[in-house]
Amino acid sequence: MKYRPHNLFSCNVAGSNLTDAFYLVGAVPSDPILNLVQCRIIVNLLVLRTTADRINSNQTSLGDALTEGFSWNYSDPYSRRCSDCVLFGGQCGFDSNSSRPICICQGDRLCDPPPVVKLTENHVVWIRAKPPSVG
Repeated sequence: MKYRPHNLFSCNVAGSNLTDAFYLVGAVPSDPILNLVQCRIIVNLLVLRTTADRINSNQTSLGDALTEGFSWNYSDPYSRRCSDCVLFGGQCGFDSNSSRPICICQGDRLCDPPPVVKLTENHVVWIRAKPPSVG
């Protein structure tokens, strides 16, 4: 017996049109025995309790609630590393295989920028034991 939510909708994820998307207001049920709910992609979004209540009572749709807006805080866990890379003269990139940022220096080679110690707004000090190797 599979659970079929009443609020199915379609969404495009990485070029694939998924028709089995749905939303839950509240905690995602966990049932390891029957395994009724299986999520491949999960997005957690905090909304106001009043908005959640309106969605649950069918006074508004999920789309309308999202259109009305919500609070969102995001911090880039790699911003410091990318900033160090740019200060070092490189370009920040992202390696999708390792899911980590990379620093690309002269000649499209990968480099590891040294850590930066910022003393004041006008002075930046590089800490490095030896200069970067060339070639």
